[in-house]
Amino acid sequence: MAQVSIREIREADVDAVFELLRDLAHHVGEGEKFDSSREDVRRDAFGPERHYATLVAEIDGRVAGLVVWFFTYTTYSGKRCLFVNDLIVADWARGYALGRRLMARVAAIAREHACARVDLHVHVDNDARGFYERIGMAQSNEVPYVLTGEALQALAESGET
Repeated sequence: MAQVSIREIREADVDAVFELLRDLAHHVGEGEKFDSSREDVRRDAFGPERHYATLVAEIDGRVAGLVVWFFTYTTYSGKRCLFVNDLIVADWARGYALGRRLMARVAAIAREHACARVDLHVHVDNDARGFYERIGMAQSNEVPYVLTGEALQALAESGET
C-alpha cells in the first residue's frame, strides 16, 4: 500500500514544485504565459518576503501534487480569507484523493486562522470545476477582473503627475 502524506514545502522540493506549476499552466491551456522560474519559486516560497505558502502531497516520498495559497482580507466581515492560487495533482498520482486531502488541509488552516472563506478562481473550461463543487465550493456572484501588460502600464502612467 502506498504511503501518502501532506506537508509544507521544503527547499529540496523546488524542482518538483516548478515542474508541477508548469504542468498546470499547460493543462489549462496557458503554457505560453508561464514565465516563472525555479529561482522565482525559491525566492517567493522561502525568501525574506515570502509571498505564498505551499503544501505538497507525496506518495511514497515522491512529490505528487501541491496547493499554493496565501491570505487575503474581506472588509465586509473584517476577517482574513484564504486564497488558493494553484492546485494540481500529477497525472500519475490520480486516484489517491490528493486534491481532496490538500483542500481539506487548506480548509483546516482557514479554520485555524478564523478565515471568513476559502476563495479560488477556476478557468471556465477546467474539468476540475466538478471536483470543487463536490467538495462544497460554490460559484460566487463576483466576477474576477485582471489588469496586466499594456493596460497596467497605461493606467499606472496615467496617475503619474
